[in-house]
Amino acid sequence: MKSEEMEKGKTYHEKHHMCMSIEGCLRNHKGKKIKIFTNDDGSQTSDKEARKYLAECQAKGWKVIPFGEPCEGFDYFGHGCPGHLISVTVNDPETVNEAV
Repeated sequence: MKSEEMEKGKTYHEKHHMCMSIEGCLRNHKGKKIKIFTNDDGSQTSDKEARKYLAECQAKGWKVIPFGEPCEGFDYFGHGCPGHLISVTVNDPETVNEAV
């Protein structure tokens, strides 16, 4: 968002979506089963399926994967979420409006 598009009287903060390092996941699960992924039907993937998926991601050159659906501008090659401005009402810092 360009500064001229920002509304006066609002404060903007940056929201970042979480992602996971593929290499870190594999390193942290040496000798352990990977039980953090689910199939489309909600069932848990097997360790073999999870490792196959991560290997496929690495073969694409990906370094990170998002938790959940990827956000707009997600960078699989190392930086993850680029950040998204959200507006906060100046007089009420507890009130967070929708992402802009």
